[in-house]
Amino acid sequence: MVLRHIGRLAEFDADRMRKVSLAAGGRIYAGLNCFLPGQEHAAHVHADQDKLYYIMAGSGEAQVGEETHEVAQGDLILAPVGVALLGYRVGDRIQWPVPAGVRTLEITEILYQPEAAGNYDS
Repeated sequence: MVLRHIGRLAEFDADRMRKVSLAAGGRIYAGLNCFLPGQEHAAHVHADQDKLYYIMAGSGEAQVGEETHEVAQGDLILAPVGVALLGYRVGDRIQWPVPAGVRTLEITEILYQPEAAGNYDS
């Protein structure tokens, strides 16, 4: 599959970041996350797909795992398959696999819940 001139498909909304789906496979998804200045996307984990984020224009900050990076036009971010936090509540403790073993994490705040907001495309 070849997608051409995908920048022309971008959709923007003054109230929130917009998503445009482009293509999906068994383990990877391609889409446009369209931001206006000041907008952001809540941290989240994809349980079954790697995601690549290519910065087409502008700059910002990206958090992947525990690392935060300044990103700008032309940068590519890989968000590998992770563990979904579906069904957890504030106060729950989970065992999270990391390269050095397993860490115990406590859910202290839920910043965004896509389904509660009516967003079933995350």
